Amino acid sequence: MKKQLTALLVIAISLMIAGSALAFTCADEAITCDGPILSGTIGIGPQQTFAPCNETTGYNHKVYDLNLAAAQEITVTVSGPPTSSMQIIVFENCDETACLARTAVGAGTLNLCLPAGQYTVALSYLIEAVMPYEISMTCMDCIPVPVEIPTFGSIKSYYR
Repeated sequence: MKKQLTALLVIAISLMIAGSALAFTCADEAITCDGPILSGTIGIGPQQTFAPCNETTGYNHKVYDLNLAAAQEITVTVSGPPTSSMQIIVFENCDETACLARTAVGAGTLNLCLPAGQYTVALSYLIEAVMPYEISMTCMDCIPVPVEIPTFGSIKSYYR
């Protein structure tokens, strides 16, 4: 009986360890405003499979943590060979269902104005080959777009 309980305990611990390797991790590393260019390699190292923004499962992701102390317009840029097959995705506070923005595949740049808070930037790709890439982010204050008020003369010209 004692041997059976020990065997069950070993199996349970093995399953817990295997399950934790498959769990979604909020970030592989942090990305900061106007910080250094970060280098990465797809196809090796930590790759996560999850489905942000209601996409189909099966995409691999490299995930970066972003903490903004104030509202900022961020520009995330990815370069390198895999860029043509990548999407940049931003979601809120490590919640992959709270999608805020995503690029088209191959866009390479994402611009977005965000309030202060905790965000996750993910690079989504289906490539299985080992390829290097670089990611960087610049930030500036969010500036409201000015609204031009037409004069009476310009309104009259619409109806001539």
